[in-house]
Amino acid sequence: VPELYEDFLRSIGNLKQLLSGVRFDRKESGLVRHVAKTAESLRNILWDAKQSPEWSRPRLAIDAEWHGDHPCNPGSYIRCFQFSWAPQTAALVEMCGVGGTVNPEAREMVRIFNDFLLEHRPQLIGHFLTADLEWLIPAGLYSLYDLWKEKGFDTGLAAHSIWESSRLKLEYLAHKHM
Repeated sequence: VPELYEDFLRSIGNLKQLLSGVRFDRKESGLVRHVAKTAESLRNILWDAKQSPEWSRPRLAIDAEWHGDHPCNPGSYIRCFQFSWAPQTAALVEMCGVGGTVNPEAREMVRIFNDFLLEHRPQLIGHFLTADLEWLIPAGLYSLYDLWKEKGFDTGLAAHSIWESSRLKLEYLAHKHM
């Protein structure tokens, strides 16, 4: 069946990796995770990012998590956004807690992150980032819009332009190409 061909190839790739010793059921090692719940913790994370060798060519992969269909809908809220500047390194910025309780430091963290973006003007990378921008810009991260227009790269749109009828979920594409 032609529509199952990609799934078949992925399954063969999985088998090949398993036979070579790759274990998908094991935790990855070497991951560096940061969580910012305060303005001070975000400042420290951004300072670390600027010190990394990867920052010589500033790029940020960015993603957001939210509750609801659109930010204008009653009861909708942005839970957090995540960003990465180096392989196996990521930071989560908590905007709201469980149930939409706003983090009292969210506004200050947004200001700090905007200032950082405007100062360093990194290339933005995301997977269907326009969906995330619908939430990030109303949350106050207005600088993302101009950076996105200047030098944004959307992995979801790029994949779609090459494989129109393929699955486009990030997990599927990462597994397929890594």
